[in-house]
Formats: sequence, structure tokens, C-alpha cells
Amino acid sequence: MITEIHVGRGQVEVRSADSERWRAATPLLTLKNGDAVSTTEDAWVVIVLTGGRGSARVDEAASPFTVPAPSAGHSGFTRACGSLKRASTSWRRRP
Repeated sequence: MITEIHVGRGQVEVRSADSERWRAATPLLTLKNGDAVSTTEDAWVVIVLTGGRGSARVDEAASPFTVPAPSAGHSGFTRACGSLKRASTSWRRRP
């Protein structure tokens, strides 16, 4: 998701993974794996990645940025299941 856009003298555009057309980026735009973000001149944008993967700041030097797919086994659901399993295992071991 795009959380910050600083245009300055440049432009910030996005392209869906299944399209060739670039369009203007908007705040709070949800991005999917494979979508691309491009900036020009002094424009920059902050993207928050899902699954606890942090964020990315995209400027002209890092442009275009393609949203990566989450790593296998690193989804929030997978982490939650692991936490529940550890909690239930430790609970059963108590005297």
C-alpha cells in the first residue's frame, strides 16, 4: 500500500502487473505482487509491504520498483499458526 507520496517536480506512477499502462499514483493505493511503481526527478513514495516485510522508499534511483511476492512460509497466518503450536506445546508440558 502506498502510504506517502512526495511529488516535488517529478511524477509518481503505478502499473498493474497485468497491464502495460502507467497511471498516476494515489495515497492509500493497494498494490499487488508484480505491480510496479515509478518516480521521476525529486519525487519519492513510501510503500508498506504486507506480511511484516517492512516498507520501501522508492525514488528515481530505485525506480521502477516491482512489488515482490511474499516469501514462502513468512505470511502472518503461517507465523500465527507457529505461535499457537508453540504455545499449546508448552502448555501441555507444564506439570
